[in-house]
Amino acid sequence: MRTTVMTILMVGLSAGSLQAADGGSPAPPAMSVGIMAGAPASIQSSAPDCYAVERGEGAEVFHFKAAGEKCRSVSIIPAQRVDFADRNGAGGKLEFWLRFTGDPHIYQGNKFIFRTEPYPPVATLEIYGSKPFLAFEMEGIRNGRNARTNHRFLAYTEGWDRWLDWKAGEWHKVTLSWKRNEAEGSAELALAIDDSSEGCAKCIDRNGYLPQPGSWQTLQMGNFGRKWGLDYSVKGLSATGFSP
Repeated sequence: MRTTVMTILMVGLSAGSLQAADGGSPAPPAMSVGIMAGAPASIQSSAPDCYAVERGEGAEVFHFKAAGEKCRSVSIIPAQRVDFADRNGAGGKLEFWLRFTGDPHIYQGNKFIFRTEPYPPVATLEIYGSKPFLAFEMEGIRNGRNARTNHRFLAYTEGWDRWLDWKAGEWHKVTLSWKRNEAEGSAELALAIDDSSEGCAKCIDRNGYLPQPGSWQTLQMGNFGRKWGLDYSVKGLSATGFSP
């Protein structure tokens, strides 16, 4: 196994027709790809008001909208390529720039920014809680059971000034990382905003289990229906830590 870096070039997307830049087949680890198409039924019901693409200087910006049940998420990384299980022990990382259309501190309940498929997900980034915070969570396996029965394995921004100061319309860099450690139940999750987690008491969790290999197929962004939908924009997505 080897660790490589892949920058996800979000190209080949047009209203009502989500197509991968490479035709939909999984790309090798070092290859750049576009947004991957999901199930045909999901694509068929996509509508222009669910997303918009802004092609600026050197990068595409994707604007996702919580427009209703007819909108669907789209797969942004080929199946199985992001190694959330960290099989080679080198760790993994996702980085991207994120902007919320509205005030991110007023949402109630779960609002997904991304999650793995199929459902239920094994890795998510979401706005969570009655006093909303940003949470990066994984669902590992312990003795064949869902690890959540023992511990919620997540890195989150509750009470952190850097998160509380994040305003609507602002771009901020989000970095998510994970690593498998040798000791039982000591896997690590970490979350940073603008390259820092300084002052965040809960942005690192070293007390969990990473997902089992093969327990996810794609990493989805976009709209997850009215209940879980969120208006936000993403650019500059890159990932480190791929399975071969």
